[in-house]
Amino acid sequence: MSIEFLATLGFSSDPFASTNAADEPLIGRYFVQPPFFPAVVGDPKSPKSNIVFAPRGGGKTAQKIMIEEKSRSQHDFLCITYDKFPNATSRSGTSEYHLENITRSLLIAALLMIENKEINKDDIPEHDRKLILILCQEMLGNISAEKFHESLASIKSVQDKFADI
Repeated sequence: MSIEFLATLGFSSDPFASTNAADEPLIGRYFVQPPFFPAVVGDPKSPKSNIVFAPRGGGKTAQKIMIEEKSRSQHDFLCITYDKFPNATSRSGTSEYHLENITRSLLIAALLMIENKEINKDDIPEHDRKLILILCQEMLGNISAEKFHESLASIKSVQDKFADI
C-alpha cells in the first residue's frame, strides 16, 4: 500500500506490511477490539479459562499480544503465554508435561514478584511458603538453562522487570 495514502489516514508506517501480528511493533496503536475481547480478557476477580478459535488471519495473535500488553500496563493480573508445543514425544505429548511447564512459569513469576516486592513475603501464609519451597525444589532444582529461559520468556506481566536478570 502507498505510504503517502496511509499518511493521509494518520499512519506513519504501513500497518499491513506483515501478515503476522507478532511482527507488528505498533499493533497497540491500531488494534480494533472484537466484540468478545473483554470476555476473553476476563475479570481477574472471577477468572475463567478461554480458548479463541479463528481461521488464519482472524486476529488470534493480535488478541494475545494485546492481552499481554494489558497485563503489563494494568498490573492486576498475571499473564503467562504458553505457546511452545514441541513435536509430540512420549513425554511432551502429555497433559502433565504441559502443566509442569505452566506451573514452572507461574512459580518463577511468583518468585520475581516477591523479589520485586509486588508481593510482600510477610503476607504469604506459612503453608503457602512451604508449598513454594517444595515447588522450587521439585521444579527448579534440576532445571536446565534453556528451560529456565523458556519459562522466563513466557511471563508477560513482569517481563520488563526480569530483563535485567
